[in-house]
Amino acid sequence: NDIDIFTNNIISPKGTTLTSTNGQITTGNITSTGGITLTSNTGQITTGILDSSNRNGDGGDVTLNARGNIKVSSIDAQSFNNGTGGNVTINADITSPSYFQATDSFTDQNGINASISTAGSEDGGTIIIYHGGDGEIPFIVGNSQTNGTAGAITRGDEENRQTIEPSRDYYFTHKQDSDRIQIISVLGAVPIPPAPIPVPEPNPPVIPVENPIESLATLVGDILDAQTIINQNHETGDYSISWNFPGDQISLNVNNPLPFNQPADPVAEIDQLFEDEYEEYFGENLTDENVTSQTIRETLKTIKNQTGKSAVVVYARSLSEGLELTLVRPENILIRKIIPSANPTILNQTVTDFVENLSNPSETDGYKNSSQQLYQWLIAPIESHLKELNIDTLIFCMDGGLRHIPLAALYDGQHFLIEKYSLGSIPSFSLTNSRYKTLKNAQVLGMGASEFQQLRPLPAVPLELNLITQQLWSGTSYLNQQFTLNNLQTESRRNPFGIIHLATHANFNDSDPSNSYIQLWDTQLTFDKLRQMGWYQPPQIELLTLSACTTALGNEQAELGFAGLAVQAGVKSALASLWKVNDEGTLALMSGFYWQLNQPNVTIKAEALRQAQIAMLRGEAYLERGQLQGIPNLGEIPLPDELASQGNKKLSHPYYWSGFTMIGSPW
Repeated sequence: NDIDIFTNNIISPKGTTLTSTNGQITTGNITSTGGITLTSNTGQITTGILDSSNRNGDGGDVTLNARGNIKVSSIDAQSFNNGTGGNVTINADITSPSYFQATDSFTDQNGINASISTAGSEDGGTIIIYHGGDGEIPFIVGNSQTNGTAGAITRGDEENRQTIEPSRDYYFTHKQDSDRIQIISVLGAVPIPPAPIPVPEPNPPVIPVENPIESLATLVGDILDAQTIINQNHETGDYSISWNFPGDQISLNVNNPLPFNQPADPVAEIDQLFEDEYEEYFGENLTDENVTSQTIRETLKTIKNQTGKSAVVVYARSLSEGLELTLVRPENILIRKIIPSANPTILNQTVTDFVENLSNPSETDGYKNSSQQLYQWLIAPIESHLKELNIDTLIFCMDGGLRHIPLAALYDGQHFLIEKYSLGSIPSFSLTNSRYKTLKNAQVLGMGASEFQQLRPLPAVPLELNLITQQLWSGTSYLNQQFTLNNLQTESRRNPFGIIHLATHANFNDSDPSNSYIQLWDTQLTFDKLRQMGWYQPPQIELLTLSACTTALGNEQAELGFAGLAVQAGVKSALASLWKVNDEGTLALMSGFYWQLNQPNVTIKAEALRQAQIAMLRGEAYLERGQLQGIPNLGEIPLPDELASQGNKKLSHPYYWSGFTMIGSPW
């Protein structure tokens, strides 16, 4: 108790407890399914890997208490079979606050590169970290140099809220997943830092030249406590300004007295900027097609003649002066609007709040405030123009930080956006195959896995593949051991399949596409190798569906990978989810989507997705008595035992349906 404790590796199935009253603790790796407790009342704790995971029961708890800094390699408290993950408590603040570092990471059972994982086959354990940042030293998930973790913090992958992916900075206390993940900042002193890195003298700040008209309009809105909307005519530079109050509006037209140097076609410039961003991310020249507002208008007119659907393209960019919306319609000149109140800081925080609340179905209406605010910024300023032309399809091309918004769940106070419009997301118009081809006679190749060595099982996959390839559609399926890279590559090109449906784990991770993957039976197909599958060669695959994918939300590079999925895979369209929806929700959505896609009056993929989402929203698809109910023409669908035992469940919360997104061509 009164001396420093130094040990090598420890293996103790029944549990490990080390306490030093007046010294520090330094150990190698500790493996102990019965739990690990280390306490240093006056010093620091430094350890290797702490492993309390259990393959045949609950994971062991890990508790670390120290007055000084706590430094570990990683913490694995998982349960792999019929159990709950252990609870992890890190308290670097007993009598004087200090800092916590987890310097290494490992791949957990859900395929997450984690520094701390308490994932379990039944449920994950809690994770609570006390540190002495005091609002000045951030806790960084993704950087363990001073105070933070090298990898993710996770207690499961059922919902996005169960994991904090790199890179996220927390200066103050952060809680999520109903407080089952907590990073608590307490008063603290400056840590013992690494050697300082010289910081060069900063260049003098560049003071932006403000537009006096836009600045004055914003100031008036602030004084009147009204929402300011600024429209500028791209041909003349003149302004139309409105200040919106509840139930009222003040409007003003202003001639532009300033030199007007807008590009001849701002749409061409914006689309090229987005194209350049994706080409840099993928590391290759993807297209030499030139897009203009006129070519987009002609395409929209052609598509309407072929499908009966009236579409617009909405470019959304987060600029220093506010949110910029550029609307390209089939007719008339384009519309540009600036929403000053949606400045980058407020916009990013609102998006984060929206997604975090939405991905937690236990928070019934917690998402609605941020959802309504985003609707007021993204939709309300252009809604009158949409109604004017009876628009029914919105195609969004969005900036970094906006690409992970689940647009379907935007809420106007009475209705969700999906109840009004079919929705699609494109990387840029130049990178989108806009030619229309019906899918009514297409064959589907369905492949998937329900069992994995390291990842959690997906028990609904066999039923999902059977429903899609044998009952809702016509096609061929391969399950588990047949789901190999060789079979996927050869079968997808041997027969003229128009649709490829992959029911397996897929992860969009960080800035390197080689770290994002689709899990096959025998290997991981990384996203940087997707184009080698040859799906872009004639006849191009019309639709790729990933029914169980996860995106590192808040990571703009991962969002590029998600939004660019169709381009990277070489397919015309892709259907994927922003977060991992549980098996029963995925089964209901996918069954409804393929049924709708085959209906004579549904002419485009985005409309089939919309109708499937509406059916879940309105409670028409649900779980009852161990069966999936409400899929037309299929009656009562018996569920696998693992899902049937979970009881009755409504699937109307947006968590279950709004994350699914049509990427690439919505047609």
